[in-house]
Amino acid sequence: MSRSNAAVSRTTTDLLKRTQAASAHVVYVRSTARLEALRAIRELEKALQSALAGDTIRGMPDALSFRHDPPLQALRVGSETNWLPLDGREVLLLSRQGALVMGCTFTRRDGTGRSFEVRPVANEELRAQDLEHVTRTVQRALEGHLAHTQRVAANYETTSALAQTLAKAVGFRL
Repeated sequence: MSRSNAAVSRTTTDLLKRTQAASAHVVYVRSTARLEALRAIRELEKALQSALAGDTIRGMPDALSFRHDPPLQALRVGSETNWLPLDGREVLLLSRQGALVMGCTFTRRDGTGRSFEVRPVANEELRAQDLEHVTRTVQRALEGHLAHTQRVAANYETTSALAQTLAKAVGFRL
């Protein structure tokens, strides 16, 4: 074997060994990151539900592009649009109760229109990449919730002030 062939052989052998090590490292890092992301997602979901203390997230938009009673008030995770796709694909949603769910649309069997269904999302369906999207969606939901609750509180404060003014004018005590 010539010197150049021996060098090519050594380079190839070295590249194969480094590739094997890099691949094993990626598998390890990916599985670790997935487990950590899954735990973080579920802990965020629990913290959100705890913060809501049985209340629902206020000001959630409708996730359906068609009229339905009741509407599906939820935020679609990791998408520019909030609407569920009409082709029946399941997508990840954040519900009004602060739970992560899978939602999809379907055509009713009797042909009378479209409907939707939601179900809890299984751990196996969550991906490491969902962590950032879920976090951003929760932040967006909480920002909307806080803005809505501030408006509602201001309305009730105005009502209370009016009641007190009226009580004083008419001569009764609240």
